[in-house]
Amino acid sequence: MPSIFISFSTADGGDIAEHDYRHYKKKGYDAFYSTEEIPYGHKWREEIKKHIEECDVFLLIATYEALGSKEVAKEIEEAKRLGKLIIPCRANDIDWSDLEKLGIDLAQGPEFDSKYELVRKLESQLRRQFVSTSVDAPQKDSGTDPRNPYNDLTIPHYNPYLGKKNDSSQHIQKPAQTYADDAVAWRNKGVALIDLDRDEEATKYFDKALEIDPNYLSAWMDKAGALTKLGRFEEVIECCSKALEINSDYAPAWNNKGVALYKLARFEEAITCYDKAIKIDPKYAGALHNKSVALKKLGRFEEARAYHDASKILGQG
Repeated sequence: MPSIFISFSTADGGDIAEHDYRHYKKKGYDAFYSTEEIPYGHKWREEIKKHIEECDVFLLIATYEALGSKEVAKEIEEAKRLGKLIIPCRANDIDWSDLEKLGIDLAQGPEFDSKYELVRKLESQLRRQFVSTSVDAPQKDSGTDPRNPYNDLTIPHYNPYLGKKNDSSQHIQKPAQTYADDAVAWRNKGVALIDLDRDEEATKYFDKALEIDPNYLSAWMDKAGALTKLGRFEEVIECCSKALEINSDYAPAWNNKGVALYKLARFEEAITCYDKAIKIDPKYAGALHNKSVALKKLGRFEEARAYHDASKILGQG
């Protein structure tokens, strides 16, 4: 397993960094996260340099505050000097141009909307680069992924019928004839393909599930997730609209539709969708955070800060 150095700003990236650190520790990676790993009394700067020198991957949590942090800038320069693999993880309110100024290879890293999405994307990338090119299909034990109770965009709502860990080919073959008319079976194949980053193929399996059951809300949402990864945001909007025809009070569909509108620079429309989600679920941290990002794009900074703070209290942002 590679060793990972996590660089971040405590001002707005501490929660994300801690979530990543605990996830990778549990997975067996040798992860370093400064507030957790440096004992009291040790020389901070020397410890930081030591861990950067020893790491295989320098993981930058690129939030607004991180890009203005002198300490983070020093860590980046040290990693570049040592020729480390730098993976910049860009929060969705940060422009790539902000990272280009730091001389970082932007092709290396993902964009993320939440700490849950970031862990999923990075896990897939690290497996491909360091572990194996042959990836097993995901293991899921319940109908709802506990990391993602809202079924947020690009984090599929998994189904218990995926079963236990097996050869991945078992999960991506065409369903057996007995299940040929089973929408759940087709959807499960699509979910397995998403986890293998085979998103274009996944959409075809979701389409098959929806042919069988046009009112299958989770299949519409999973298809939206796959299309988001492919950058096909107009189609994402269509999928979310279909989901809302089935259940107009389904907050994640409003939130995900808002994210797609945001990606198309339709910020006012995105805010309208986030407002719908928040009205249905006032504690929906993801929608609160996303609204703060859209408000910032419109220059409404005081409102943006209020929603950002509210999302942080609820554990997002």
